[in-house]
Amino acid sequence: THLAHQVADAMGRQFASVSCTAGMSESALQGWLLPADNGAFEYVPSDFVTMYENGGVFLFDEIDAADPNTLLFVNQALANGGFNLPQRKGATYVKRHPDFVCIGAANTYGTGANMVYSGRERLDESTLDRFRAGVVKLGYDIHFEKQAVDHEVFTWGLNVRAKIESSRLNRVMSTRFMLDATKLKLAGESFDSIKDTYFIGWKAEEMSKVS
Repeated sequence: THLAHQVADAMGRQFASVSCTAGMSESALQGWLLPADNGAFEYVPSDFVTMYENGGVFLFDEIDAADPNTLLFVNQALANGGFNLPQRKGATYVKRHPDFVCIGAANTYGTGANMVYSGRERLDESTLDRFRAGVVKLGYDIHFEKQAVDHEVFTWGLNVRAKIESSRLNRVMSTRFMLDATKLKLAGESFDSIKDTYFIGWKAEEMSKVS
């Protein structure tokens, strides 16, 4: 999510995003018809329409949590250079600006929920195809972690992460946890207590593989 914002900054373009959920409606992408002072209804564009039409970077954050049917609206917009917006009377055709960039951020590859990430949807193949050529897999930035995380936490965290990967466990040692652990340690929390907190919910056989 932060990286998408940095892309917009680097390109000198406006940035907007939507946090995708299963309950997200098409209105969040198409815009709204809202009552005006004169009693009539006025069209209010969504951030997606604004970025699409005027040029900017738009992020679908947690795109794999969205209802696949809602995203079918996006397929036309990304494939055809424009789309129809019936609720915007007098200007129903929305043309894609040449400077429009669309990014989707996800924790899965759109193939549905797994043991680590629940509540994720299996995305439509036509939606995935719009993004496939530009897929970038992002790992953890160890150089950043080394600078930002307490040395003891950093060393322990890398060791746990390596054992998680070598043992193929469905667990995550994230940068976020190591940063939070650093804050807890600075606040006076004992390191043993921090480690106990991390391992809450782990099974005994999992613990044996990382201990």
